[in-house]
This record gives sequence, C-alpha cells and structure tokens, in this order.
Amino acid sequence: MKPTFAWECFADTDVARCLLIECGLDFHIDPADSHAHCQGNVVNHLFHEGKASFGMVDEDPKRSHHSTRDILTFVYRGAYLDWGVFEDKYLIVLKPELERCFLESMKTVELCSAMAKDPKTINEALGKRDHPWHKIFSDELALLYRKSQDTKTVTFITELEDAVREILRRLAAEVPKGESGKETNG
Repeated sequence: MKPTFAWECFADTDVARCLLIECGLDFHIDPADSHAHCQGNVVNHLFHEGKASFGMVDEDPKRSHHSTRDILTFVYRGAYLDWGVFEDKYLIVLKPELERCFLESMKTVELCSAMAKDPKTINEALGKRDHPWHKIFSDELALLYRKSQDTKTVTFITELEDAVREILRRLAAEVPKGESGKETNG
C-alpha cells in the first residue's frame, strides 16, 4: 500500500500534484482526508488518527500550532523546510509558509510569477477551491521545478522533492515483512 500524504490547504493540493507528476514520486492521495483544511487536522491525521503516513504544514511562526509538532525529532533543517519524525510518521514544515517559499524560489531562479507579488494575496486567492490562480500556480510550480533542475539550484520544490523522496524511502524500509506483498515464513 502506498503511503498517504496529508496537507492543509487547496494550494498544497497543487504542490502534491506537482510532486506526483513533475517529480515522479509515488504516494497516495485520499480525497476525503489528504486535504485536511488546517494544520491541526494534518497533525491529527498523522499522529492521532493514523489516516496519513506523512504530511506537510506551514510553520506560521506568528500563529499557534498543534502541540504534537513540538515533540518531533527533526531529521532535516533546510532553507525552505524542516522535517521530522515521531514514531513512524513524518511531518514537513514549510518555513515560514508555502507562498513565501514559492515567491522566494521563483526569484532565486530568476522567474516572475503572473500572480501577485506578495504572499498574503496569493494565499487568499489559492485558499479558494476554484480560483483561476490554481492553474497559474500549478504551471509555475512545474516551471520552477524544471528551471531548478536545469540550473541545479535549490528551491523549495526541489528541497521538498528531496524530503518526500527520503521520507518515502524510510517508510518503505519500515514496512514489516508480509505487508509488502511478499510471503513470510512463520
């Protein structure tokens, strides 16, 4: 069974699709549970309800966050994100939030977004399910990923790809024998 990914918002759905399509990663999206609507729900899905294997939230440094986030053992701390583990569940924390990571990454590879220049406006637009900027954002995420790869430049999307790739590797290594489809002696 593929690991299930959980995230906070509609914009994160676009990021998950980029990870699947552009980066070629292989994980499960549960239509009912992957889009958890808020950071607390992502943490609950991971650590308390078992609905997901790994998740992604914004750091949101000026806002309160779920206390379970404080007990993570951080495995990686990077420019755009940190990720940690508690028991066998993994949480990626974007610093300070997706929209700022995106805009800073676009600037790093000398690309300009057709959306607003400030994270708050992008967040408000992408917080709506059917906003037309979702198509622009998805296209620009793919462009950002390809440009980052071509120039060998670390951006939030390449750092995120590396994090998810490592988390998926660790999750695959944790699968008990007999649950991977292979027979066990016993």
